Amino acid sequence: MRHLHFPISSADALIDRLGINLIRSELPPGLEIYARSPDITPETFPSELSAGHHLAEDGWGLLRVLDGAVLYALDDPGSASLVLRPGECAVIEPQTLHSLQFVEPGCFFIEFHLPRHKLHPEEFRGAC
Repeated sequence: MRHLHFPISSADALIDRLGINLIRSELPPGLEIYARSPDITPETFPSELSAGHHLAEDGWGLLRVLDGAVLYALDDPGSASLVLRPGECAVIEPQTLHSLQFVEPGCFFIEFHLPRHKLHPEEFRGAC
């Protein structure tokens, strides 16, 4: 069997071109954290997270599981879902319809990221 190896950027470009909705575990470069959710447990889980919802344009999330197991599902037909366990994370891409639910009781949080030029526009004024 022959294995094909692509640099990450080439693999991402191929995935995008094919229209495949995969769940990534690393954020793209050029993003910066601007907020973090409180720790979310089954007792504090907001019900709106279990229904299809999305982040704003330019907004990225990084779901980090601390304990238990969380199902992260992309809600478009034919899209991926993933059960995350402690120490694992998943990227929530901008305007991607998704939902979350606990598979096993535990705890998770979400980091919210924006492109650096949105958080620090003064650094990018006059740049070509």
